[in-house]
Amino acid sequence: MILDWEMEPTQADYRDPYENCIHCGACVNRCPAGAISLKNLRNLKECSAYAASLRTENDPAYCGKCLVGIPCESVKP
Repeated sequence: MILDWEMEPTQADYRDPYENCIHCGACVNRCPAGAISLKNLRNLKECSAYAASLRTENDPAYCGKCLVGIPCESVKP
């Protein structure tokens, strides 16, 4: 069972979450809420409001579409 797998944490080699951003706009294009722009990066209020609109009593849905399928998802661009 993968939930029982123990791993050693790795040290992050960045100080800012946007440090590896190359401003390619991939996340901007993937955001269904329009909460990301290259000028202002992410608008957390708009992002949270959109995520809240997805939730129902039986489904605590989250969005996260801006975080997958983009160049900086798993490696430094």
